[in-house]
Amino acid sequence: GQMVPTFDEAAFSARAGEIVGPVLSRFGYHIIKVHETRQTDGKDEINASHILLKINMGSQTRESLRRNATRFSYDAQDFGFDAALDTHQIAPQKADNLEALSISVRGIGFLRDIVQFAFNDQTEIGTVSDRLENDNFYVVAVLDSIIPEGTSQFENVKEAISRTFT
Repeated sequence: GQMVPTFDEAAFSARAGEIVGPVLSRFGYHIIKVHETRQTDGKDEINASHILLKINMGSQTRESLRRNATRFSYDAQDFGFDAALDTHQIAPQKADNLEALSISVRGIGFLRDIVQFAFNDQTEIGTVSDRLENDNFYVVAVLDSIIPEGTSQFENVKEAISRTFT
């Protein structure tokens, strides 16, 4: 599948003619109708349509999340990123192998500010960002490593190469 995992799982587990859902993804709730299932070159394929019900947060919720992200940023800068993760009970999301010209971050979407933070000459390993945001997320980042320019080590690019050729 090429959609988000929850959508793929629901759509590919349905039979032709079935309607499944609601299925929650980061885009909202999906009601999915599977029109046809088939195999092409040994891969399962479906022809499906869906209705997407977007979830929009209210202004109070957005402001509460903004305040929490700001507090997390202050705590991470004052007490360390890992300590702030524990205190605020947040699971980190890693963004590996950012490139200077990247405009989006996997799992977050368009957030050029995080790339600018990572590639700023003043940013050192361990530096914590201020609160960054796009339309869907508030993000606080920490620079955990710097990959020198030049030819990459195979272990660092093996997964990306595998995704490209499979």
